[in-house]
Amino acid sequence: MPSFYYALMLLLGLLAVPSLPQLYSSQILLVVTAIAALCLAPSRIGLGLVFFLGGFCIATITLASLVQRQVPDNLTQHDVLVDVTVEGPVTVEGQMLRMHATVKGMRGAESGVCDGCAEMAGRKLRLSWRFPAYSRPQVGVGQSCHLRLRLKRPRGFVNFGGFDYQAWLLNQSLSATGYVKRDSSNICEQAGAVGGLARIRLAAQNSLNDLPHQGIFRALVTGDRSEVSPAQWQVLQATGTTHLMAISGL
Repeated sequence: MPSFYYALMLLLGLLAVPSLPQLYSSQILLVVTAIAALCLAPSRIGLGLVFFLGGFCIATITLASLVQRQVPDNLTQHDVLVDVTVEGPVTVEGQMLRMHATVKGMRGAESGVCDGCAEMAGRKLRLSWRFPAYSRPQVGVGQSCHLRLRLKRPRGFVNFGGFDYQAWLLNQSLSATGYVKRDSSNICEQAGAVGGLARIRLAAQNSLNDLPHQGIFRALVTGDRSEVSPAQWQVLQATGTTHLMAISGL
C-alpha cells in the first residue's frame, strides 16, 4: 500500500516539527528536500523520505509564519496603551475576567511612541483582567476598550501526550497574551457592530437570555461562563462534569 506509506511519512514530517526545541531555516529545508527528491525518488524508501521532508517543510513554514506574528520582544518590556475590540468569548471565574480582543491601535504608556506598535494593528490578544470583588468590569463582545496592558509572547508548557498550551495559542492566531494593569484610564465603550464568529456567538447568547439556567446554556453553547453561579459550579464539581465547561463553546 504505497499511498498509505507515503501519507504516513508526510504525517510524521508534519508532527515532528512542534516537538523541536527550535525551528530550522525553511530555505535550507527546501533545498535539502529538492536534492532528496532528485537523488532518492526512484526508490520507495527514498520517496518516503521525500514525503517526510515535504511534511517537515510545510510544518516549518507554517509555524514560522505564526511565530513571526508574535508580539516583538521590546513590547513585552514595558506597559502599552491599547485600543481593542472585544471578540470573545468573555469568561469570568471568581475575580478574573478573560477575553480575546483585536488590536485597533497601540502606543507606549510613557513616551506615547514605540517600535513595533503600528505593526500590531489587527492582531489578536488573549487578555486577563483581575478586578476587585466590588467592581467587576462590564465587558461584552463587540465593545471597544482602551486598556493599559503588559504583554508577553505566547508561551506554555509542552507535556508529551498532554495539552500543548503554546501550540493552542498559535493555532488560535494569537500574537500575545497579557493582563490589564490597574489604571484610571481603562474603559470599555458601548458595543459596536461585530462580524464573523463573534456575531454568531452574540446572536446565540441573545437567543438564550430567556431560558431557565441560561448561564449553563451560555457556557455550553458559546463558552461564556460569566453567568454560571457559584452554586451551579458546586453542583458541577460534585457531579464531576466541570470538564464540559472547559471543552464547550464556539
